[in-house]
Amino acid sequence: MTDNAKCPDCGNTEIGRGKLSGYAVLEPINKIFSTGSDILVDVCTNCGTIIKMKVKQPEKFKVR
Repeated sequence: MTDNAKCPDCGNTEIGRGKLSGYAVLEPINKIFSTGSDILVDVCTNCGTIIKMKVKQPEKFKVR
C-alpha cells in the first residue's frame, strides 16, 4: 500500500496487508489447467475496512 493511503471510512493511515487463506484463490475463466493466484488485501488496522484487493500473479489472467 502506498505511504499516503488513508481509510475512506475512518481516516486512519495505518494500513495492513494480508492474504486470503485456504481455498481463496482467484482462477481465470476458460483456462482449464491454471492454478490461479493468491488474493492480497490491504485493510485498515483501525476499523477493518478492506481498502483494496488484488491478485499476487496478474500474469495468470492474460488472454493468450
